[in-house]
Amino acid sequence: MKKKFLMIVGILFPVWIAAQTVTVDFNAKRQTMIANGINMEGYHVGQWDELSGDKKEMLETLPCQVARIGAPMVEWESSNDNDDPDVINWDGFNKNDIAVIHSVNRIRRMKNEFNVDVWLSFWNLPNWILKNPNSGKPYDYQAGRQINNIDEFAESICALLVYIKEQTGVEVKWVSFNESLQQDKADGGWGGYNTVLSVDENIRLFKKAGQLFEKHGLGTKWMIGSLCFRPSELRQAKEILADPEAKKYIDGVDFHSYELQYGSQDQLEQWGDFFATCDVPTFCGELDNYKSDYKGGDWISHGMPTGKMYYQIYKYSYSAGSYPWFPGSPKEESTYRYVDLHYFAHIPPGYTVVEANSNDGNLYAIGACKDNDRVMILQNNSGMAKTVEISGFPELDGVQVYESYVNNYGVRNDKVAKYENGILKISMKPYSLYSVGTNLAEIATLRLGEQAPEGRIEAEGEMFGDGSVVATGVAGYSGWGYVDFGGVGSWAGFIYEQPSAGTYDVKISYSCSTDRTCEVYVNDEKVSDINLPSTGTSWNQKAFPIPMVEGTNTIKFVAALKSGPNFDYYEVGSLSSGIEATWMNQILVYPSIVTDKVTYNLSSDFQSAEMNLINATGTLVKQFPIEQQEGNIDFSDLSSGIYFLQIIDSETGKSNTYKLLKR
Repeated sequence: MKKKFLMIVGILFPVWIAAQTVTVDFNAKRQTMIANGINMEGYHVGQWDELSGDKKEMLETLPCQVARIGAPMVEWESSNDNDDPDVINWDGFNKNDIAVIHSVNRIRRMKNEFNVDVWLSFWNLPNWILKNPNSGKPYDYQAGRQINNIDEFAESICALLVYIKEQTGVEVKWVSFNESLQQDKADGGWGGYNTVLSVDENIRLFKKAGQLFEKHGLGTKWMIGSLCFRPSELRQAKEILADPEAKKYIDGVDFHSYELQYGSQDQLEQWGDFFATCDVPTFCGELDNYKSDYKGGDWISHGMPTGKMYYQIYKYSYSAGSYPWFPGSPKEESTYRYVDLHYFAHIPPGYTVVEANSNDGNLYAIGACKDNDRVMILQNNSGMAKTVEISGFPELDGVQVYESYVNNYGVRNDKVAKYENGILKISMKPYSLYSVGTNLAEIATLRLGEQAPEGRIEAEGEMFGDGSVVATGVAGYSGWGYVDFGGVGSWAGFIYEQPSAGTYDVKISYSCSTDRTCEVYVNDEKVSDINLPSTGTSWNQKAFPIPMVEGTNTIKFVAALKSGPNFDYYEVGSLSSGIEATWMNQILVYPSIVTDKVTYNLSSDFQSAEMNLINATGTLVKQFPIEQQEGNIDFSDLSSGIYFLQIIDSETGKSNTYKLLKR
């Protein structure tokens, strides 16, 4: 008779690994996403082309709405056109400079080829507009570069925007003066990247430029340009927004993520507390992790930290859009860009971020919704697989899952999501990022390195728990690791969709230093025991017949009697060719309470077999081949206690185990 999973071996009662919990409240709405994009701010000058291949690929790959690029202000107006900021003297601007030509053509292509809006960022200015152009001390208002004439600067910006619109038909959406807010000495004394402005100067710039924009029929709006989210920058942003005349020309506040790699989450939360109640949104105009080379970096060293930054920015800053740096794209040399892709594709503009919390410090969760659509972005920032219960996610048909993990990115894998008692559960791989939801946009799949043959199921990429971990110590495995079982009750397994019921041969690639035994469960019902002979320090493959139902089969192998083996991969074959011997179903072992001997009786058609006698601690105490149909096992020399008699078919590895009590 088949039995439900509650496994009893000796006096141990192992259970499946407890799930981690994420709680989401789709009614507790926060910021609504407005626009995501990529940051090309430094890409604008000299002999650089209009739009190189990697920038094109980013625009083609990531679902962007805005491109943040630099403006060629040094080349555009190398000397002042005139002394009247209200009059544009077109002869005073270098329309034929190669940097200007490239910039204009680039903006035209942004709109016409990629249908993205343009955000122009100003940071490199001509000497004539600066009070102290040779200072060379950025981030210091007293010693750094300052604007000589705010009104003339406003005129230069307006003239460039008018010229761009005349030449391309494109109206620039936003402009900003990059990182222009000065920081108090208590914050480190930083000011602007190249040039700094006081609060009064920022207000004057926004007003003057805004008035000129209106005069020339431009709808372009400003972003306040802060560096990070230091307290003094937040104070200045509040002071600027408190001026109603300046505020009407402002569409948002730009901040950058770099301080997060050094901590500062508490300051980010203060930033978010203000923008949670402000009618002006905030945007992360530069999102990246400079602790690693932002042009590359592998998935674990860069992808996981970048994912954490996204989580912090979405959860704490109330950001309405993110702009990662342009180098690289979702391709082989910069796989961490799939972090951008998960967030951009699956929490696009129009979606509202909602309250979500996790009970695990290495499990990050962001929830969002739009109308009836629901989505979660989940990141497992640990080397352990996790089963995650999402409390508050409604029971919906057609839940979709995209997963990214080492060497496998943007993989559609809906089978890892299932409802149990109305709770959505997700099986997450180590160091992984998941999009879970309804109506998810399709994203491209990228697989790197040697891939498994058709039909192979890598054990490290599937389910395991109760002490089983991913390991790499035994050479010769496939994939990026294998599952190393723990003690009794540790397990590994996989989910398989079978089109028709039957008994199928399942090949397992395994290794173990001594013989090991596993109990096999299909959909939480025990179906057999299998014996895995010792392989030493190498790998071996062996097939076992396993009955499956039509539809979903959750197959688990549970270490019994002692610690378990290592599993590298599984392969589900065709219907079993009958390698399961019928004689294994006709064994008699008696009595179950022993004084001096146990008798066994096998059917007449028994094949080559052997017996193992194992005590309650998992130690092998006797082992011998079975050569006759009937026989006795001497218990007289054994101490009292519980023993397990294991009879193993030498051809198939299938085994039966009998629990005995020696008095």
